[in-house]
Amino acid sequence: MTGPAAATRKEEALWMLDQLVPGSGVNNLAVALDVEGELGDWELEETLARLLARHATLRTVFRDTPAGLLRHVLGPTEITVALDQHEVARADLEELLTAYVGRPFAMDGSPLLRAGRFRTPDGDVLCLAVHHLNFDALSSVVLTEELVALYTAVSEDTEPPAELAQPAPVCVETAPSQRSLTYWRDQLHGFDPSGLALWCEGPDVAQPTLTGDRVTARLSAAAYDAVRALARQLRAPEAVILYAAYSLLLSRHGAGRDVVVGAPASLRTAESSRAVGYHINTLPLRLRIPPGVTFADLVGEARGVFLASIIHREVPVEALMAQFRPAAGSWRNPVFKHLFNYVPDEGQASYDLGGLRAERRIVENGFSKFDLEFFVVSTAGALDVRAVFYTEVLGRADVTAMLARFDALLVTLGQRSGEPVDALPLHAPADLATIDTANATTRPARSPSVLAAIADRVAAAPTAVAVRDGDRAVSYAQIWAAADRTRAALRAAGVGPGGVVALLGRRGPELLGAVLGTWLAGAAYLPVDPAHPYQRIVYQLDDSGAGVVIADPGTPVPEAPGRVVLHPVEVADVDPAPVGPPADGLAAGD
Repeated sequence: MTGPAAATRKEEALWMLDQLVPGSGVNNLAVALDVEGELGDWELEETLARLLARHATLRTVFRDTPAGLLRHVLGPTEITVALDQHEVARADLEELLTAYVGRPFAMDGSPLLRAGRFRTPDGDVLCLAVHHLNFDALSSVVLTEELVALYTAVSEDTEPPAELAQPAPVCVETAPSQRSLTYWRDQLHGFDPSGLALWCEGPDVAQPTLTGDRVTARLSAAAYDAVRALARQLRAPEAVILYAAYSLLLSRHGAGRDVVVGAPASLRTAESSRAVGYHINTLPLRLRIPPGVTFADLVGEARGVFLASIIHREVPVEALMAQFRPAAGSWRNPVFKHLFNYVPDEGQASYDLGGLRAERRIVENGFSKFDLEFFVVSTAGALDVRAVFYTEVLGRADVTAMLARFDALLVTLGQRSGEPVDALPLHAPADLATIDTANATTRPARSPSVLAAIADRVAAAPTAVAVRDGDRAVSYAQIWAAADRTRAALRAAGVGPGGVVALLGRRGPELLGAVLGTWLAGAAYLPVDPAHPYQRIVYQLDDSGAGVVIADPGTPVPEAPGRVVLHPVEVADVDPAPVGPPADGLAAGD
């Protein structure tokens, strides 16, 4: 075992996130294979032992000590990982795998790797859970390929490829240069992360659960073709096209015109390209979307941001935190809350595992460290998006709708990349269907007017609740009685057909009674907001020629020759007598 070493700043950030949500595996990742057949116990155990011997990162353990988080690397003979056995029904498999991966690891020097074999009537599922401290998404491809090769060699009693008998390549991360630190500080200067909230998000919670969910979709053929055409037309990598479109999608959903998105970048070199471990930095990509900008211009800007971030990728975002201060009591990364992850190819989908067909299986841990992550996988002829989201602030329906709008937006951008993005529609087919339904208002009217419809309702159900105002429940009969008293008062004040009555009061049952009473008197009403400036109220009353003003008690009413001021009829003061035929002003009010 090597001597203890202090954890890095980004390792400590993961550890602190574990502490934020105790009892959860928010930082756990998985490698899983769905096998058509039964795996051998001894073969699996031997395969695991060889993987541990080859990869020092898988033998790395951490201890939570008074001096902070310390890292140790155990020797090949100092670590064992038992094979957990589970007998499960296929219908329960996904839930059980998620729970298995989401189970926390202890920072007490124990291995940060567990292996489970899940037996089902249809075959086995092998699942490895690894803490993010020792692993990342790129590691899963390498580990899957090596696991398959080693298991096959063990089960067939043959020699594995020679390189798998050697220690794995090591990725040595370089310290951030002053030049790169300066780049990122300049890049983020003046950024206000408080504007990143989406309009479809719910309020944040003080004590986070980080409970996650996912929605997956394969983009349409039209969207796929649009992305490929845009990449050729605008001379930008596919990843840049998708990143720019994702930033635009967030902007159009409320994130504003200054959008920062997290994007993982590998720190591996050509020599360490197959190193297993936590060798990524999540970079804060900032894209400004000014009014009038076209998507072609936006892609040009995004390309520069994307390429510069790769050049300066050795700076972890944790080194930039001092520029930002999270809101009091907030747990969030103060720089970004949305992630964009692009993978050109996740590797093979299926394998020959010792003579058994095995397919790679995606297993989530049941948590989400960010509000929303678009994980885009590009393969020949297809673009698949896995949208992982934090359920405390986003719902499945909204994320599903955003995925559909992303698809529609890409199609539109492919056709109109030279137009200002603000003018482009952001409607998926489901949105258009909803709009069409809302606009489909042409239907036979059951009543000649709103007033007649209310009168019919009063006659049919006088005691039914018409209005709720706080704790008050006001019936149709009460409203109608107040309206009839208002009509009588207006007639006594000389108001008749063609007259104008100004209503200067707060919204509530009394104001509704005044509206209906005005109609019953055959007059029209002018709504005047008492919160408006006094001079505006003076202008409205003078301009309308209103001879009568119905105002709440205590509300100042501008005086004018011949102007009469009445108060709304208090609903509590009326006697909802049995409703007779419509009042005599009903026809005139129509």
